[in-house]
Amino acid sequence: MSSTALRRVGVALTAATMSVAAMAGTSPAASAKAAEPWWFSALRLSDAHQKTTGEGVTVAVIDTAVDTKVPDLEGADIEFGAACEPNDTRSKPRIGDPVANHGTAMSTIIVGQGRGNGLDEAGITGAAPGATVRFYNDEPDPRQTDQDCDEADTVTLFDRAISDGVDIINYSATSSFGLEGVIRQAVDAGIVVVASAGKPGEGISSPASIPGVVAVYAVDKNARPWKGNPHMEPTNSAESWKFGFPVVSAPGVDFPAGAMDKNGTWTSGYSRTGTSDATALVSGLLALLKSAHPKATGNQLIQHLIHHTSDEKLDWNVRYGFGIASITEMLRHDPTTWPDVNPLLKGPEQAMADFPAAGEGGQTPAPEPDRSPASAASDSDEGGGTPSWLWPTAIIGALAIIAVPMIARRRTTESDTTRRTAEEAGS
Repeated sequence: MSSTALRRVGVALTAATMSVAAMAGTSPAASAKAAEPWWFSALRLSDAHQKTTGEGVTVAVIDTAVDTKVPDLEGADIEFGAACEPNDTRSKPRIGDPVANHGTAMSTIIVGQGRGNGLDEAGITGAAPGATVRFYNDEPDPRQTDQDCDEADTVTLFDRAISDGVDIINYSATSSFGLEGVIRQAVDAGIVVVASAGKPGEGISSPASIPGVVAVYAVDKNARPWKGNPHMEPTNSAESWKFGFPVVSAPGVDFPAGAMDKNGTWTSGYSRTGTSDATALVSGLLALLKSAHPKATGNQLIQHLIHHTSDEKLDWNVRYGFGIASITEMLRHDPTTWPDVNPLLKGPEQAMADFPAAGEGGQTPAPEPDRSPASAASDSDEGGGTPSWLWPTAIIGALAIIAVPMIARRRTTESDTTRRTAEEAGS
């Protein structure tokens, strides 16, 4: 193919990707001025919101603090649970307080209402704007210096969330230890625990490393794994899974959501990067699924999450986990057909062996390829499957591959025809 033709294909690929980003409409829960960042369009959340916005589902957010007065959260259903503060056992909003930066952003990713202080009052519509966030304050009031939050306090917050009967616990934090017992209680209670896999340069961090927890990696808008995802060194030993493993990936790189500066000023749509943001997004997607199928247990939601990723096949590798989370695929199927068993308790190998690919109405065993940890390490970047927002690009690329030999054959045929015509004319 000529350089001009290659440039045309490149332009077509770029145009296709841009057109996908503009496909999704405005969520019914959002204002007409809602921002539509790439992750919202990529996951086709507007389409999902035509079916469900998360009503009737409660997501516990255990985080620093939350400012409920930022414009993106005005009108959101936010309740307050326990706090670790020494003089106040109940969480409360922190208005204009920079300590609320992280917790406010995570809450916005889940239940943002679409109005903000961006251009033309644009703001972020969360993954599940109709859900309820029950906030548990895991950061002490800086004005009270007689006690800090510690591991025991975090355990108490998890325990309170379990007692409150929440459906999902979002923990976009890392390096929290001593949570094994309370996580086991949450799993036994049928609560889905979603946690950040970790930080750059680390292994899978606790509590994401605890069996049964949905550990989340981040990907960028091209579905490539974030370079800062925690590193996992696969081995052939089943013991390696005891140190945790990525379960799913989700958008989390250059992720427009919102942030607070050191003065406590909120900026709607400010881009963030990390597994924290991807974690909150997965919690929101699970809230949508639970709302659409209220009888589904927490274990069934996890089963559905790992079986219906972007490539619609059961597979696992160290770069993506079971794949990129897809609410489009999850809403196409009924999660209540799965056994009420958490598939993450014994590692990905055992999960695939015990719960093979499913069709509607139950499990359909399929031949299992070699998916040992060692072989998984050699998987390519495409191991997470091609997410739906890149399908037009993939199709155009495939057509381009097909077109090259077709063009070559056509030119050869034309050349042969011209030569034969010339010979017949006696020239």
